[in-house]
Amino acid sequence: MNRVEIAGGTFSENLPGGLFHSLIPGRYFRSHEGYILLPRPAPSGPEFDVLYTRMTMVGGFQLVGQAQREHTDPARGTWRWNDAEGWTHVSTEAPGVYPCIFDNAGHVHIAGPAQGSQGFRYVSETGEIVSGDDTLNAQRRIGVQLGLHNIWEFTHRNGITIGQGEAYALIVYQGQRYILEHGGCWNINFNMAGTELAVSMWKRDEGKAVLFWLDVSEIASLPVEGVSPPPPPPPPPPPDPPEDRMNYNTGPLNEYAQARWLELPHGTRHEQAAALFRILYEYRQRTGDPIEVFRKGCTDTTFTGSDGHCYAEDICVINEGANGKWYKDVGVAFGAPSAGLNFGAGWQHPNGNDAANCFPPPPPAGVVEPPDPPDPPPTPPDPPPPNTSELRNRVMALEARCAQIEHEQQEAAALNVQAFANLQQQIELLESLGFDPAEWTFKANVSRTLAHSHTVTVTVERKA
Repeated sequence: MNRVEIAGGTFSENLPGGLFHSLIPGRYFRSHEGYILLPRPAPSGPEFDVLYTRMTMVGGFQLVGQAQREHTDPARGTWRWNDAEGWTHVSTEAPGVYPCIFDNAGHVHIAGPAQGSQGFRYVSETGEIVSGDDTLNAQRRIGVQLGLHNIWEFTHRNGITIGQGEAYALIVYQGQRYILEHGGCWNINFNMAGTELAVSMWKRDEGKAVLFWLDVSEIASLPVEGVSPPPPPPPPPPPDPPEDRMNYNTGPLNEYAQARWLELPHGTRHEQAAALFRILYEYRQRTGDPIEVFRKGCTDTTFTGSDGHCYAEDICVINEGANGKWYKDVGVAFGAPSAGLNFGAGWQHPNGNDAANCFPPPPPAGVVEPPDPPDPPPTPPDPPPPNTSELRNRVMALEARCAQIEHEQQEAAALNVQAFANLQQQIELLESLGFDPAEWTFKANVSRTLAHSHTVTVTVERKA
């Protein structure tokens, strides 16, 4: 069993699988898809609540309910919401309480005199739309057929009846009466798929909505009427959702427009629209602020940008990250020498398909966008790995050459030693014969014999 409280919630409904919606009056609807803004018939007009809302998932998530408007207001009556279109006005009729409902095929039905004063209660598994009058209390048609007593504004599905008890939300199942929720419970809605039950209620004296998801097998674990002790106090309500608002400062944009306006042609309506778009484009390029504009179908009230698309000439949209897209109506003082931009009263989220039609202002005519930077040169490939067999052969050749040089040097050294030994013998022989070195001249001649050796030849001559 899953019990959820929605602080400030009023008219609500939930379906098996965790699907739900709940009206927070004057603010928005909470739902399984997030927050749904209230309808606003005119861009600058006030929002209003939609009451007695019912939901369906046939054809996607949809709501329908009764507009909280004066009887003479053309926007009174039935309003419908879906993801694709936002809020649309279905009819100026939505009489009394519980005035509209979806059938099992997703079609909207609006109550008339045949339904009496209590509108529609629920649609049965067979497709019958059961009126509020037939289920107002146990003495009405459905209550008599089921043999009920002391239960009000109830819904009956697959042998299970859920409605208001004496001072609680009551479940009647297999002849037993169980308390689902203590306290005053209003606008109870009950849906079912398989064995999963989804029950919603408005506890208006406590200022909240309460939603239940439970299985049929869990009903027997609930307190029995007249037997069970009072339940423990409920947990504290969850905190309010974060405030959904826009913080963009339009002052710098106005200052830039004021200075730029006098520099641009603005004598005609078309020139003024073109000047506005040029200002928005330049300011976005200059500051990086994500200013956007609405694309529209081409009419006499739109401006055709240099990209060939038509845009609403008086709309400025700014995207603030996680808060989504926001916009204000903005226009120039046509015909005046000043470009004081006139923003609307408050920021709004685009409705319906508008959010998907928001684009940056197109480049003005004559503005050439800088080309994209060239791609960096490709990184040169890594050199191939060395040929190890070739390296091995080269090393072996170097080792052989080194050995050869060493051998040649050893041979040269041996020859020089022998040459000096022979010279020494000759000198000793000359000295034994009475040789006087002072009378003779010694001449040496050097000749290379090997790459790394040389030969010295000595000649002895008598002095003149």
